[in-house]
Amino acid sequence: MTLNNKNAVVLAASKGIGFAIANNLSKAGANIFLNSRDDSNLEIALSKLKEMSKTNTLEKLRFDINKREEMGEAINRVLEKTKNKIDIVIANTGTFSHKPFMDATEDDWDVAIESKFKSVFRLINKILPSMIAKRSGQILLIGSIYTKEPKFGYLLTNSARLLTTAYLKSLSDSVAHYGIRVNQILCGYVATERLLSHFKEMSAIKKINESELKNTIIKDIPMGRFAYPEEIANVANFLVSDTSSYITGQSIVVDGGMIRSAL
Repeated sequence: MTLNNKNAVVLAASKGIGFAIANNLSKAGANIFLNSRDDSNLEIALSKLKEMSKTNTLEKLRFDINKREEMGEAINRVLEKTKNKIDIVIANTGTFSHKPFMDATEDDWDVAIESKFKSVFRLINKILPSMIAKRSGQILLIGSIYTKEPKFGYLLTNSARLLTTAYLKSLSDSVAHYGIRVNQILCGYVATERLLSHFKEMSAIKKINESELKNTIIKDIPMGRFAYPEEIANVANFLVSDTSSYITGQSIVVDGGMIRSAL
């Protein structure tokens, strides 16, 4: 699954799943444009990747995906540097606060849709013309199993993710004849710093301690543990490589068997 000289933009890549994906793609030979909105985290991540990888190019790409102009300017710089050749986009978007149904305001809905749908839509629209021109490209979203099996109490993220999934499926139909593939990974619980902050937030909402919440979730996972970021990265590497050349418009579940919907 080599990716020699492919140019990859990896979002939210300074830590966790995004970092693991950037590391895997760079080891496969891709040039990595590493994104985060935090410059200090980017410097640390870039330093780590340079120690582990022999890739041709590793560059930081600081922008906040929710800020339209900032994102547009950053992608323009990549397009200029690569001569309009971005081969891979890993859309790994941020999180937002969860709220009970009756507490969610219209502003909360705006934040959810902006974070999970509009930001992804704008990013892809910015890069898509260059992919169409060269008639190839890989677009991969890092999503959640709650797209396939909505989780009780997660009204905002369930809804926003489903909107994004419908968009991606429609997009995959429209661009397949240009040689562009569009897929997403639906992740279960992955052992990252973000998961720890999620436990802290949800334990406060549910009024139970974090350890109890963690144990309750693990009991629902047939494999009895959370995923490692590298396990998500391995699937990502497969989906953006030529090894998966006939897969598009698909949501691939990586959750240790957690969700109960039919295969």
